[in-house]
Amino acid sequence: MDKRYEVYCLMDAHFYDTPARARGGGTTFAQARRPVPDTWRRSELEDWVVLAPEGARLPPQGWKIHVSACLDNATQILTDVWEYCVPRRIPFKFLPGRDELLLANAKYAHRGASGKFVTIYPADEEQLEQILTELGTALAGRPGPYILSDLRWGEGPLYVRYGAFAERYCVSPAGEVELAIEDGGGRLVPDVRGPTFQVPDWVELPGFLAPTWRRGAARASPTCRTAWRAPCTSPTAAACTPVRTCAPGSAWC
Repeated sequence: MDKRYEVYCLMDAHFYDTPARARGGGTTFAQARRPVPDTWRRSELEDWVVLAPEGARLPPQGWKIHVSACLDNATQILTDVWEYCVPRRIPFKFLPGRDELLLANAKYAHRGASGKFVTIYPADEEQLEQILTELGTALAGRPGPYILSDLRWGEGPLYVRYGAFAERYCVSPAGEVELAIEDGGGRLVPDVRGPTFQVPDWVELPGFLAPTWRRGAARASPTCRTAWRAPCTSPTAAACTPVRTCAPGSAWC
């Protein structure tokens, strides 16, 4: 059975239901009920609370930032992310409560999504670097689950990956409908969210991420190292892609 269905079984002893129905209890984060500024809009997308400034214009895909958290520091991390993003009009979404966060990090959580507590949507690579640098400094040293699908930034709970912003779909080679991104030829292909960090072949790794990528490869164990393609002559080359083993409004991924 697809383990992603487990959370629907945990909502009730007798009925199969969506986790969103459990909201509003004593485990909900205060930010899930906190009023947003007049120039912002708030919406819900499946398990997520989505916040975006009015008029926000984002590309359909790009580099996004994920923030992880533990149950005992999630409230403070979410507060810090809110206080950083809202004044700067940066769109983001977050899990609304401790129950959702616990399920996201459960044993059978999907490996490509596990650990993701907050998703931040930079408008471009310049803003991506700024957020990683500034928010990364503010959150440095905070513990959180490792997000397997992403590249970790620094020694805190920030991670980054290239993927979908807008909700678009395609049919995978296995015949399944999956979230999609556009490849170099303009075709929609699956937005792969696996248990390892991967850069699509047609995407160039931003230069400021290259040192982080190299440090991650250097720290890998001898066993893990065999899973990185070699030789690696450039951090943006296809040969350097590691091969070991989610938008505005109502359509954010």
